[in-house]
Amino acid sequence: MAGVDDQREKDILGPANGVIEDGLEGPTEEMEMQADNPVTADVLVFLGGVGGDRHFTVENEGPAAARNVELRIESEGDKNTPVLESELEKKFPIAELGVGEQRSVQAIITTGTGIHFNAVVAWENPDGSQREVSTRLTP
Repeated sequence: MAGVDDQREKDILGPANGVIEDGLEGPTEEMEMQADNPVTADVLVFLGGVGGDRHFTVENEGPAAARNVELRIESEGDKNTPVLESELEKKFPIAELGVGEQRSVQAIITTGTGIHFNAVVAWENPDGSQREVSTRLTP
């Protein structure tokens, strides 16, 4: 009775189109696209404020939270760093920076710091991947 055995196998395994016996479907196209393009954070750094009230701000534009966010501010050549290292060490790394959240550190811009800075922000995405972005900033 090959026909009966074939039918029992089809009943147990379900149709070949990905529908399982309990009525749930297999992976959708959207789920497959998400697997190919995991949700990650989009973290940036900018120099804000005016006059003597300047600050370097790190912001997560999403769509996912960023973990272990680190910030480095580098001056060009032999110029002084435009941020107090002690303040940077107090505020960074950030364990988790949620979507839309910001953290700032005071900028100290003088003739000794120059006017061009390289700001490097690094973080870990929810999927474990790591990212680093470097931005050249000018007051």
